[in-house]
Formats: sequence, C-alpha cells, structure tokens
Amino acid sequence: MSHISILKTRLTDKTILIEALEALGYEVTEGENLIISGANRKTKVDFQIAVPWSDPIGFRSGKNGYQIVADWFKIQLDRKQFQDRLLQQYAYVAVKKSVSAQGFSVVQEETSQDNRIHLVFRRNG
Repeated sequence: MSHISILKTRLTDKTILIEALEALGYEVTEGENLIISGANRKTKVDFQIAVPWSDPIGFRSGKNGYQIVADWFKIQLDRKQFQDRLLQQYAYVAVKKSVSAQGFSVVQEETSQDNRIHLVFRRNG
C-alpha cells in the first residue's frame, strides 16, 4: 500500500535545513518541477533528497515551516528516527551559526553514546 504523508515541522530556514541534510550525508536536489508521487497522487516540492534503495523525500514550504513529503512505504528509513536526526542536526547548525554571528567560536564538542551533543563556546577577542 502506498500513499503520500506530509509531516509538518517548524523548520523555517531553508539554508540551515539544506546544510543539515547535507551534513547527514544526503544529496539535495533543487528545481522547479520536483514531484513526490504515491497512490496516483503527486505533490510538488521545493527540493528533495535521494535515499538509497528508496524513493526520494521532498520538502516544501508550509505556513509555519517546511513540510516533509514522502511515501513512507517506499522509503527504507524509519520515519521517526529520520525526523529526530534531522531536527537535531538543524538545531546544531542553527546554534553554531547564531553564536558565530555573535562573536563566539566552538572550543569543545562532544557527542555522547545516546547522541546528545554538548558544545562549549568562547567569545572571540
């Protein structure tokens, strides 16, 4: 059984979202005519990622943030795990950009066994 699911997010910055996806190892494709299809239904997306041995996962701008568009029956990833990893990476990229713009740099970075990220920053100058 195949159908398109749309997951709403509060991820609003396209640049940070694309950086997060690329940091997770996905190749991002942008274009005018990108479509995600399933069960005789097609949905236009702003950009998409290739997933090995699967259909692509698309992203489109929504009212409160980007939406994740996919036929999860054709995706060889756990939806919850994918979304959790993406949210964590998005937050990681956003925090590093924000504090860097405020004159800080990372002096220590650790990732625990349960994938928690601990960052220590220091003000430059």
